[in-house]
Amino acid sequence: MPHNLKTGNMKIQFLFILCCMGAMTCLAQEKPVSPLTKTTDAADITSKMKLYPNPVVANWMFINHPHATNKNAQIKILDFNGTAVLAVVVRTKAEQTIINASGLSAGNYVLVYSNGTEQGVLKFRKE
Repeated sequence: MPHNLKTGNMKIQFLFILCCMGAMTCLAQEKPVSPLTKTTDAADITSKMKLYPNPVVANWMFINHPHATNKNAQIKILDFNGTAVLAVVVRTKAEQTIINASGLSAGNYVLVYSNGTEQGVLKFRKE
């Protein structure tokens, strides 16, 4: 009987070691999460944005932007003095926004896309 207990005990130890090794393998394969990856800087958002045509020559401009997850997502167009000349609410879940630019005078502008804490900036020209 003591022999069986010893053999059984060895089996338990062996299974415990295998479980630990499996857990270590799983932990080793997990990608570490850094608190810095939870926030997105403006350069990262801006790299995912596109405005066309640039320069804007017709009445319509098209802005491709990251998925709008926030119901308060918006696009603001500023002149080079920093004055907001146009503001548009972006539809939730939208990845493209079309803006009527006919009211803009010829000149240089800055487009600011904001989606909660994320913000991206593009420069463009209206002719």
